[in-house]
Amino acid sequence: MTEELPQDWIFTFGCGHDNAGRYVSIYGTYNDARKEMHRRYGMKWCMQYSSKEDAGVEVWGYEEIK
Repeated sequence: MTEELPQDWIFTFGCGHDNAGRYVSIYGTYNDARKEMHRRYGMKWCMQYSSKEDAGVEVWGYEEIK
């Protein structure tokens, strides 16, 4: 098993969510970032991506939640 290195993870919100059209960036391993997202937003988010490009941040004009 290889060690997972931390990185920035991008989380988006689905249509109908309070934060639709926005995204959050969280630094950590895949699972640690996911746990932090659950801590902050519970289950009220949509997808986790490994980059802003994969998340479509520029294409869809998402705004970052700081």
